[in-house]
Amino acid sequence: MSMPHLRESLPGLLADLRPATAWPGPPPHPSAPPSSPPPRSLTSAPSACPCRGEGALIADAATAAAGRLICLERYGASVLVACPRCPAGQARAAAWSGLPPEAHGVRLAQLRTFPAQRPAIAAILGMLADPSGWLTLSGGYGTGKTTLLYATLNQFAAQGIYGRYTTAPDLLDHLRDAIRDQDGHAHSAHLERLQAVPVLAVDELDKYRATPYAEEIIFKLFDHRYRERRTLITLIGYNRERGDRIPPFLASRIRDGRFQLIQLDGPDLRPAVTDDPAAVWAREETP
Repeated sequence: MSMPHLRESLPGLLADLRPATAWPGPPPHPSAPPSSPPPRSLTSAPSACPCRGEGALIADAATAAAGRLICLERYGASVLVACPRCPAGQARAAAWSGLPPEAHGVRLAQLRTFPAQRPAIAAILGMLADPSGWLTLSGGYGTGKTTLLYATLNQFAAQGIYGRYTTAPDLLDHLRDAIRDQDGHAHSAHLERLQAVPVLAVDELDKYRATPYAEEIIFKLFDHRYRERRTLITLIGYNRERGDRIPPFLASRIRDGRFQLIQLDGPDLRPAVTDDPAAVWAREETP
């Protein structure tokens, strides 16, 4: 679904959503930690937005998937999603994104003047025009992979498609902590939400410890997103020097001819970075 199509269909999608305060389903599982702030009470100030100022709406899973909406919680066939229209929903999406403070304000326009990044930026612009598939950034240490992932997620958010950033080690730690739920509810729910994220950026894919558990989770996550590649966007970053640590099944999918694998060359930019790496790259421009 292209962004113009999404924007044109947004009123219809919103008509199928219900305010979060009207949640009709079963209560959360007692051991499942909340992934977002609870909706405000029914006494909240009225709002013209369909979410009534809650920043969240209730939908069936199919409607949420069709609209590339952020699933904050899931209970059977119903899901709690961030409202795509109002500031309260955008605030929920920003809190959910996993982006660190250093990612705030990073945009592609800041990076276009750095020659070594141009092939990657061209690939990102192509994905923004046709939001689907996978894009992988591989390169040496300090060549800008993470900053480009930040910029891509911010640009998608500006278009109304919100994504989530994580490193592979953090992703596995988060899921491993959820195993403490005795019946596995929290663990499976977390994994399902990651599988369905509209735009998922997994950085430092070469740095997780390859235990049997980790390999199983990595396979389940990426195999699902590969099969749903027409509607889900997957961004990957890893250090080329450690590329042999990428599992063979995943390396094969990364190199799928329908996707793009961009090799980032150039010097390590970190020694020159003071505040904003984008500004440093701009100063490195060559005629």
